[in-house]
Amino acid sequence: KVENETGETLILGSSEWVVIHSEKRRLVSAPDLYSITDGFHPEINFDTRLEKVEDFETDNTPYVLTPGFSQIDVNSHVNNTKYADYIYDAMTLEERKKLSYLCAMDIWFNYELREGDVFSIYKFSPDATTLCFSGIKDGESRSSFDLRLKFDLE
Repeated sequence: KVENETGETLILGSSEWVVIHSEKRRLVSAPDLYSITDGFHPEINFDTRLEKVEDFETDNTPYVLTPGFSQIDVNSHVNNTKYADYIYDAMTLEERKKLSYLCAMDIWFNYELREGDVFSIYKFSPDATTLCFSGIKDGESRSSFDLRLKFDLE
């Protein structure tokens, strides 16, 4: 939660953390491994869970890229903070103009991307106020990450 000097909430966020099993390279829920007293904050900011980005068809040419060494974290995969950078790079100039009206960003980490993995970002706009993205590694049918942007255009 980010507040201004008068205590007004400017940004409200929430996250659900998972850990990658070091040998199986699969996701494990962090609260299943650690108790709530291990530094997890018990406050819940939202009453409902985020609605996942649904699978979608697109006729857009994907944005293709390969992560380099500077985008890899200590766990040998792309750091989750890089996904927003990738999305912004994949947006058109017209789409980027909407960023000043951004009111929500939802990101899902599904499967890791590693240095040298070639992947494509596909996008879909179900309505004028929403833009959805899926990052899919070459040769895979499932998305490594999904991201949804919502804009307040009024």
